[in-house]
Amino acid sequence: MTEWPATVSFKRRKLPHWRVAGRPYFVTFHLKHSLPTLVITALQKERRQMLRECASPMLMDKFARREFLAIEAILDTTDGPQTYLRHPDIAGQVLASFSKLNKRYGWRFPCLVVMPSHVHCLVTGQADATVSLERVLGFLKHFTAVQANKLLHRHGAFWATENFDHWSRTPMHTERICNYILNNPVKAGLVKSWHDWPWLRMSNNDL
Repeated sequence: MTEWPATVSFKRRKLPHWRVAGRPYFVTFHLKHSLPTLVITALQKERRQMLRECASPMLMDKFARREFLAIEAILDTTDGPQTYLRHPDIAGQVLASFSKLNKRYGWRFPCLVVMPSHVHCLVTGQADATVSLERVLGFLKHFTAVQANKLLHRHGAFWATENFDHWSRTPMHTERICNYILNNPVKAGLVKSWHDWPWLRMSNNDL
């Protein structure tokens, strides 16, 4: 049986964010308006119902995982104006920004991929971190949004406000997360092999 780690915090915003001690996190964030309004409305209604019926972090986390899979299926098929990350300069700049976060704040990102409308990353290193995971992701999204908007000659929100995240229960689970991240471009039909996708990174040293 998996030993449950100590809960550091559990916050409810529009999505639950469960923080535990000493475990990696699988994080996804996506572009603003990359999800249809009708989908968002339906998920919000279901989420409100869930919040009324339970207060358990475990049940909320389970719901969030199911919600993520539904949204991921949509993001992988997004093909329209809200795919700014197809721009090589923007994708490259987002990818490079993760290294700066490692050096400056202590969080490590051993596995990550930049997709046309969203980003997946595995996050480790919380023992060495100087700021919370929420803050470091906020720094990344703010910096990359400013740079991307300059390249696109646009204004306004670039990323959706909240992130999807959940912690990894076992080393085997972490390995599955890495495989999922690396193979996301393949699953989305963008390339035949993950080695052919230029906007990803894998570093076993940080696992």
